[in-house]
Amino acid sequence: MPLQQRPARRTESTVNAILSAVHTFYEFHERLGAIKGFERYRLVFRRGATSKPFLHHISKGQPVRARLVKARALRRLPQILEPEQIEALVSACTHVRDKLLLCLLRDTGMRIGQVLGLRHADMVSWDNLIRIVPRDNANSARTKSLAERAVDVFPSLMALYTRYLVDEYGDLDSDYVFINLWEGRIGAPMTYATVVALFLRLQRRTGIYARPHMFRHTHATDLIRTGRWDLAYVAERLGHTNLASTSVYLHLQSADMKAALQRYAARLQERSDGQ
Repeated sequence: MPLQQRPARRTESTVNAILSAVHTFYEFHERLGAIKGFERYRLVFRRGATSKPFLHHISKGQPVRARLVKARALRRLPQILEPEQIEALVSACTHVRDKLLLCLLRDTGMRIGQVLGLRHADMVSWDNLIRIVPRDNANSARTKSLAERAVDVFPSLMALYTRYLVDEYGDLDSDYVFINLWEGRIGAPMTYATVVALFLRLQRRTGIYARPHMFRHTHATDLIRTGRWDLAYVAERLGHTNLASTSVYLHLQSADMKAALQRYAARLQERSDGQ
């Protein structure tokens, strides 16, 4: 009778964390002289690395230590959300502020730190764009990139922003777009913890697991699926300087590849008919 494969009790990341602790334990005793000759590493040359360690210019060309025992961890990318799921999440919001936050994530692909750091001066309603400005924020929100840029948005998003100001923001004196209105210190900028609590509430109401960064992955994938956005345009919209960084955000399936081939065939046919 064939043996049935049982699911692993620990993930590869957990195994590597345990191995790291064991390696550190042996290294400690090796430095004390309690043990000798315990081979845990091999020397390798770093080639083709996209990210370089600190003081790389000094150690460049020199071999580095790599562990002999290490589990191959699968890189798990954030999931993407279906349009029906996003609609359900937005509909489950009981406040305009929360609807605006989710719609911003959906329509712009901005990072949550960029959203939490927005000021009213960044919302250019007359031109339907949002400025992303690196600055120090009271809520510790970070834009990650040091370059200022602008993101074009739909007029409907700016209309929702106006509704938020009229219906909920009122006369509160704050530069920040997203602030505490019902709990915590009223008027203080929203924090990461407040956003986490919001998504947990939405998960209880809808049964849908969602996190802010999943909206960013969804936005990038949706742009490519339209067939009208080149990868370079998507990279520009997400604020990436490297196309390789953008490719991580794409979750294309076989159906997307088939649709792309059909569009390509249609273009070739158009050129052939025009000759």
